[in-house]
Amino acid sequence: MAVQPSPVPRTESRLSCLFVIERERRRHERYEILAQVRVQRGAVDYVLELGNLSVSGALVSLGSLRKPTWVQLGRIAEFAIINPETLDPVTVPGRIVRVAQDEAGWSFAVEFVEPDAAAQKEILKLVVLAARGHQGPPPLPNP
Repeated sequence: MAVQPSPVPRTESRLSCLFVIERERRRHERYEILAQVRVQRGAVDYVLELGNLSVSGALVSLGSLRKPTWVQLGRIAEFAIINPETLDPVTVPGRIVRVAQDEAGWSFAVEFVEPDAAAQKEILKLVVLAARGHQGPPPLPNP
């Protein structure tokens, strides 16, 4: 059964409505995480912000940067997600599956493409870290 878009309320932008429709198609739950992503293209090393993460993909924000020419639907690039706890990079190939612009700037969604076993393990660690942060801090110990 296909997902039918609902009418766009006047108070919502079309982009935010499309974002909600896309969320319903996701295979895995995404979690917000504060981390950096490095992408090297030619002589340029981009350091970008990771918006959210799942075991199958991520949302990357360009912030105030102009959209580089390599940010195109279907383009495959190698992404190095920096673990915010260990500062170790998790390198994984990803395909750009969505590109969007809003008030905050450009962003793009990436679907991981056949990550090796080591990368899958590290991505899972990042997802667990993000999920833990999503639930809030642990309770304080009893005095």
